[in-house]
Amino acid sequence: DSLKTSRSNAEKLTKALLKKRVQVKVVEFNFREVNYISEQCQKKFEETSVNARILEPPMFYEIRPEYNRYLNILLKRPPSEWQEALRTTDLREPARAQGSERGLDSSAGGVLPPPHTDTLVTDGNVDGDSSQSEEKLELFSSEPHQILDLVTEFTDQVLKMGEDDEKLTLQLDEMKDRIASDQKRAATLKRKVQLNDSLKTEDHDTMSDALGVKIREVFRCCVDSRLTYLSTLEKLSSFLESIPKGSLETLRLIKDNNRLREEQLKLEREKHLEMLKKCKQRSMDEPKKKTGRKLRPRCFPVEQKITVSEENNIPAEEELHAFLFSTEDDE
Repeated sequence: DSLKTSRSNAEKLTKALLKKRVQVKVVEFNFREVNYISEQCQKKFEETSVNARILEPPMFYEIRPEYNRYLNILLKRPPSEWQEALRTTDLREPARAQGSERGLDSSAGGVLPPPHTDTLVTDGNVDGDSSQSEEKLELFSSEPHQILDLVTEFTDQVLKMGEDDEKLTLQLDEMKDRIASDQKRAATLKRKVQLNDSLKTEDHDTMSDALGVKIREVFRCCVDSRLTYLSTLEKLSSFLESIPKGSLETLRLIKDNNRLREEQLKLEREKHLEMLKKCKQRSMDEPKKKTGRKLRPRCFPVEQKITVSEENNIPAEEELHAFLFSTEDDE
C-alpha cells in the first residue's frame, strides 16, 4: 500500500511538474513576443522621426534638382552653334549667367517668348537692370511650328517621366509589401520552430519517464524484487550484466535480422505500390499518337513490263516426229 501511494504521489508530482514547465514555456513565449512587438514599435517610431527630419528642409532643396534637370533638357535641345554662343557668353560674364539662371527660375519653367515677336533674348531682359548695349543672344528657333513641336515633345517627355515615376513607386510599394509579408512569415516560422522544439523536449521527457517505468518493472521481476534507489541507467546496466554474453549476442542478432527483414519488406511493399501506381497511370492515359512519317520498305518489287502470253507454243509430239522423220527421208 505504501508503494502504491508513493507511486501515485510521484505520478501526481510529475504531472504537476510537466504542467508547470508548459506554463513557464508559455510565459517565456509571451515575453519574447511582447519584446519583439516593442522593438518593432520602437523601430517604426525611429523611422517616422527620421522621415520628419528629412521633410524639415525648405522647398528650395526639393525644387533645385528638378530645376537643374529641366534646364539640362532645355540646353541639350538647341543646335551646337547656339550652345557655343551660350558658352562664350557664360565665360565672358559668369555673373550674368547666374542672373539668367535666376530669371529662368522665376519664370514659368524657362518657357521661350511667344513666336510672333521676333525679338532677341538678352541678359538685360532677365535681370531687368542692364542696358540695351549688352551683347545679345539669338534664339535658336523663331518659327512657330518648331516651338509647338518642342512644346509637345517636352510635354510628352514630362508625361513619360511621370508614368515612369508612378511605375517605380508602384514597384517600390510592392517590394515593401513583400518585405513586410516575408518578415511576418519569418517571425511566425521562428515561433513555430521554438514551439516545436519545446514540444520535442516534452515528448522526450515523457518517453524517458515511460521507459524508466518499464525498466523498473523488468528489474523488479528479473533481477531484484526489493526496493532499490538505483537510477534507470544503473538498473539497465545491471540487467544487461545479469544476461549471459552468448544469449545477449543472439538476441541482438535476432533483433537486427528482424529489423533488416522489416526494412526489406517495407522497400518491397513500396516498390510494389509504385509499380501498381505506374500501371494504373499507364492504363488511364490516352494512347500516344504516332507522329512523323510512316514506315515504308526500302525497295518495292519490280513489276514485269513484258506481258507473258499464256498460249502453248510447244508443238505437239506428232508434228515434231513428222518433222524429224521427213527430213531424213528427203536426204
